[in-house]
Amino acid sequence: MSGLLLPSDHDRIADRVRDGDPVVGWRGDPTMDTYLIDATGEVQVFAFDRSGERYCAASVSAHSPGWKHELLSKLRDGDWQSGAAERWVNERNAEQDALEREHAGQLEERTDRLAWAVRRDVGTHVDGLSKEFY
Repeated sequence: MSGLLLPSDHDRIADRVRDGDPVVGWRGDPTMDTYLIDATGEVQVFAFDRSGERYCAASVSAHSPGWKHELLSKLRDGDWQSGAAERWVNERNAEQDALEREHAGQLEERTDRLAWAVRRDVGTHVDGLSKEFY
């Protein structure tokens, strides 16, 4: 890690990480530290998990426009206490369920077509009929 961003650096982004930002919806976490990695031009925010282990909570390139908003948005979206992460998981599960229903319908249609094609091609050899009569 190259350098700790002090509160006066980079428009007080470290303060916004610790105290929160109501515009973005980030609630803040006073235990988080913000670092600027000079070699890569990356801004990283480190936090502590439940067991006290330090981890990188969010990382963005300081060269991209709007990196401060992006950094705070990543923190907001990854905050397990705000419920945003749970909402994100629920949205992904709903999307996955919709895809599975769509694929199930396509599979059923393909199965019917295959059964019809097999009956047409092989039916005359099995029972002399190439069509089903009801």
